[in-house]
Amino acid sequence: MKNMFLENKDINTGRQPEFDYLKGLFVPMIILIHAFQLLGGTTEPLYEVFYPICTMTGSTIFLFVMGMGSTYSRSSEKQMILSGVKLIAWQIVWNVFALALPFLMGQGIRAFFGLSMEMWPMAVQQVMVLLQYINIFFIAGVIYLFLAFFKKIRLPAWGYLVIAAVVMVATPWLYMVDWKTGIPAVDYTLTLFFGGRDSVSLVFLPHFVYSVFGVWFGRILRRTADKKRLYLTFLPGALVIGIAYLVYSIVISDTLTDFCNFVSYEYTFPGIFRMLTNLSWVLVTAGALWSVHGWIKKYRLLDNLLLHFNKKTSAYYGIHPFLYALAGSIAITTPFGWLPCFVIAVADTIFCWLVMRLWEKIKN
Repeated sequence: MKNMFLENKDINTGRQPEFDYLKGLFVPMIILIHAFQLLGGTTEPLYEVFYPICTMTGSTIFLFVMGMGSTYSRSSEKQMILSGVKLIAWQIVWNVFALALPFLMGQGIRAFFGLSMEMWPMAVQQVMVLLQYINIFFIAGVIYLFLAFFKKIRLPAWGYLVIAAVVMVATPWLYMVDWKTGIPAVDYTLTLFFGGRDSVSLVFLPHFVYSVFGVWFGRILRRTADKKRLYLTFLPGALVIGIAYLVYSIVISDTLTDFCNFVSYEYTFPGIFRMLTNLSWVLVTAGALWSVHGWIKKYRLLDNLLLHFNKKTSAYYGIHPFLYALAGSIAITTPFGWLPCFVIAVADTIFCWLVMRLWEKIKN
């Protein structure tokens, strides 16, 4: 590849604006999606269009960029292990304070105002699910542990690509949708990584693929002398895969709801085609953002907003479910329409910003 656009040493070692913007886009996208999901608006046609589009990248963005970013980080193996353990711990904290606690608070508000409590047994059951939730924090934490090991053994760039390919091929056969060992403790542990429980909203295995592929891409990116040529090299294949998957999904679906349900299931339990599609759209979007990053820089408000979201991604992700869990619990029998979901999503974004500002003042 040297004669194409790669150098023999790292030359592209600064910040990569397209990935800063890409990660920045992740925040408002996920805040809006979760507004519909946690407030009962998933039957809205607007959601059934918006959700499939966004989840062609979705959490793939975060894990891909995390893997790619690790190649630019100067963190030692011990620091990466510590970061991984912290993220796993944050999953537990997040479950309690961002999901379960506000959900119980919502039920308390209903009781205080004398509203119907006939849904209380279901609410208790839901809280038990929320306390055991497995999401992006746990997945990222475990992946950090793997990446620290790979760094320790000095795994070459091609090694990451091989691991990503092997795990990608094996993953669809390992989902615990149709099989269990029959041993409760073993099944509980395995579903943390292979899915198959209500509390496992995102499955570890495909996200491991996204991160490891991100490391490989980061190694390539660091040696790239011509980023335009790099993206143009990936673009044709990525577009073919991404568009082919969209066409396939539409053809096999009789209605918009069928299309959304299929894409939603494949987002949680992606096959090889879907994993390749997610990675393809990340690369296509990154390439598109790189081509217009100079234009974005001229619009300071847009530039600052995307960079703010990029810098505070974990904070926004950690805080934003609180308001939704509270509102959803108070209105537990009433699904929200598309307009209330939008309004609460905007309010929730402001709420997250205020909480972060307050926290910064407390620290200072």
